[in-house]
Amino acid sequence: MKKRRYFGTWRILVILALSVGVIGCDQGDDVAELKLSPESVVLTSNHETVRFSVAGGLRDLSMPLSWEVSDPQVGNIIAAEGTDAEYVRLSHGINIVMVRDQYGAEGYATVNSRGTRTERNDDDPPPQDDQD
Repeated sequence: MKKRRYFGTWRILVILALSVGVIGCDQGDDVAELKLSPESVVLTSNHETVRFSVAGGLRDLSMPLSWEVSDPQVGNIIAAEGTDAEYVRLSHGINIVMVRDQYGAEGYATVNSRGTRTERNDDDPPPQDDQD
């Protein structure tokens, strides 16, 4: 009789352990990294755009995605649908584009908005006339 009771106790412990393990296996427990494509881009003129896409790391029910930028004066997300977002350059500087899913997984891309000859950076010396 004692042997049977011992076996029954172990069976209950195993069932409890498995049920706790299954209940704790939520997809949001381990935050994965989202991959953006392109990871880095250089834009040279104002109002130039680039389309970013989430290229990896998505899981079931990751949607909706939220998109942000580190400096909205350098550029901003102007449209987002599904796994894609369109970024527009507004001025020179470095900007980080970030995407986040509902589980908190994040992905990053870098936008380098370089100045052009028609633009003037604040650090540039003032233009000089070439009149003799």
